[in-house]
Amino acid sequence: NIERELLTYYQGLSSAIFINSRNKKIDTSGFTCKLTKATPVDPQKIYPEGLTEYAATVNWTEPFVTQKPQTLKLIIQTWTDKATGNGYLFVCVSPQDLKADIWQSMRNIRDTFYRNLQK
Repeated sequence: NIERELLTYYQGLSSAIFINSRNKKIDTSGFTCKLTKATPVDPQKIYPEGLTEYAATVNWTEPFVTQKPQTLKLIIQTWTDKATGNGYLFVCVSPQDLKADIWQSMRNIRDTFYRNLQK
């Protein structure tokens, strides 16, 4: 379950940073993750066959700089390579609005990855 794993990851990350770098414990029980299925937009026709896309939000306490509550936005793509049977999970994450420049940069990186898979 991707939603549960994301929540566990961000709870563990925040806890570890607070304990190891800040010598503080943090209550992560209020952290949330919401995952919804999305429709991939693939104008270049480079996405692997069988790809599934999700949009998610994670509400957590950012442990690195602000140490304040933050909402992360995530675009997640999963697929299984039919030739090798290998499973893939590609995640783009930012607290910035989905229209911010960082999202185009991450899409460009992701597209380069997909094009390299086809070689």
